[in-house]
Amino acid sequence: MNKKNAHFFLPLVLVLLTATISGQKSVFARIPIGVNYAKHAHGGNPSPAAVISALRSMRIDRVRLLVPDLDLIQAFSYTGISLLLCLHNSYVPRFASNESEAYTWVRDHVASRYPRIRVVMLSLGSNVLTLSPDLAEFVLPAVQNVHRALRKLGLRHVSVSTTASFEALTSAFPPSGAQFHQFAAQSFFAPLLDFLSATNSSFLVDICPYDLFRTDPEIPIGFALFQEEPFSFRDDPVTGIRYRNLFDVMVDAVINGMAALGHDDIPVVVTETGWPSSGGPGEPEASLVYAEMYNRGLVRHLAESV
Repeated sequence: MNKKNAHFFLPLVLVLLTATISGQKSVFARIPIGVNYAKHAHGGNPSPAAVISALRSMRIDRVRLLVPDLDLIQAFSYTGISLLLCLHNSYVPRFASNESEAYTWVRDHVASRYPRIRVVMLSLGSNVLTLSPDLAEFVLPAVQNVHRALRKLGLRHVSVSTTASFEALTSAFPPSGAQFHQFAAQSFFAPLLDFLSATNSSFLVDICPYDLFRTDPEIPIGFALFQEEPFSFRDDPVTGIRYRNLFDVMVDAVINGMAALGHDDIPVVVTETGWPSSGGPGEPEASLVYAEMYNRGLVRHLAESV
């Protein structure tokens, strides 16, 4: 990754909690890796106590709750685990048009449980430009209303942002030339980045190398899976930086896309990354073996980068 922008070095990387990385206890203790957690809609979920016990056994102290219901949030009382609470896209228009509703949600889910529960960040909406493009205009007003609610409730240690997808960028390579798509750069990302900079918040983004690997036949599988192989690298012709894995390429592309809009001052948080453990016909690389290779490779790479 681009070492010039050291302040961009990931303060929080969230990877899927799977059995494939359960043996990495010592690594988790050394670097700031967290996990995503969501209850299965079909049931059969472990109890919140069991979830927290598993997190502690791996010395994980950062969790992103994809569905932050009150009972689950309450279970993290006095654990010292930092929480990133994600709000569904359906909250975006509601909070944008009704500041009091945003205030009530923040009061009930965050303020009323402070300091027993350590909420450090809220993400309002995820990949809105792709999944709910009709809601894009409401994202910033909604985020601003949540920010105002946090300030009114004295929660200055909690920041608010929204989660973007890597698809918002025109390309990954070379990273130095990456930009946000023209249709969204000035109308969506520029004012969002201005807000994040003014409020000391972070830019949240999902990084999914598998998706890029699937669409670019020139990307070797080893390059995507952190495998050290001869000639498995890419050089940025502008910066001269040599990249030995696709994850770093994508992260630096995000950083440079933000810089193109005048912001090299905002921390980047990778809110989700991973590799699919199964796929449909014609997707042999979507396998449990490759998912394990990716997760282990990512953890090892981050440990070596600290």
